Amino acid sequence: MSRSSPQGWKAEVATTLRAIQEVRQTCDNTELATVKHARKAGLSWAEIATALGVSRQAVWERWHEIDETLPKNDQWGPSALNDTASAGSAATDSSSA
Repeated sequence: MSRSSPQGWKAEVATTLRAIQEVRQTCDNTELATVKHARKAGLSWAEIATALGVSRQAVWERWHEIDETLPKNDQWGPSALNDTASAGSAATDSSSA
C-alpha cells in the first residue's frame, strides 16, 4: 500500500496516533514518578506547580494521594513539608520524644 493511496494514508495516520498515545503514556508515567521524587525531596505543591506551569490546585487535585504513599517517618517525606496536614503533628511528636 502506498502512502498516496487513501488506505495507505489512513494506515499511516492510525500508526502515528498510536505512537502519540505511547508517548503520552510514557510522559504521564515519567511525570508521576518525578512528582513522587519531588515530594520526597521536600518540594511543596506550589513549587511543583510552578515547575509544571500549572496551578497549585491542579497539581494537588491530581496527585495529593502521593503523600499517603510516602513513608511518614522519612525525614524527606510528607511530614517534613509545610503544606501537608501531618507537618504540625509530626513536629510535635518528634519534640516530645
